[in-house]
Amino acid sequence: MLIRSPGFIRWHAWLFYAAIFAAILATQLWRTKLTTDRWFCVDEFEHLHAAWCTAQGMVPYRDFFEHHSPLLYVVLAPILRLMRPETGYDAAIHAILVCRWLMWAIGGFMLFLIFRLGRDMHSRAVGIIAVLFTLSTMMFIDRSTEIRPDMLSVPAMLAALILTMRALRRNASH
Repeated sequence: MLIRSPGFIRWHAWLFYAAIFAAILATQLWRTKLTTDRWFCVDEFEHLHAAWCTAQGMVPYRDFFEHHSPLLYVVLAPILRLMRPETGYDAAIHAILVCRWLMWAIGGFMLFLIFRLGRDMHSRAVGIIAVLFTLSTMMFIDRSTEIRPDMLSVPAMLAALILTMRALRRNASH
């Protein structure tokens, strides 16, 4: 009969975390490559145009039609005002890529919130595995490097879940 020592268990836990960290790192590097090398989706141009219109002082729903909420356009407007994509092809490509890098960073923040939600609900291991599962979905990989309004709504929803859970736990402890 094999008796497992505590050192054996700690070593396997370290190996488990190292393998998951390597998978997360590899997927994040893939997302990094997709940010600059992926084709431009037609929707990205719609959102960039609305953000550019906002940067020019136009007001969504009054000066131009847009069926999405305006938060993304308000966030991207200062970038587009500063980078002036209307001045030339190179400036436009650079502005698009800067906006994509912002979406990449917001995607990373989403992963952090997913980890926090899993950790708060169960354990650190559950949070890490939740991040790994999220990174294994093509929907996240494809969409989290594009300029999209849901890149701001998903972190808001995750933060709302985390804060709701914190409030419920605090209320239950009183």
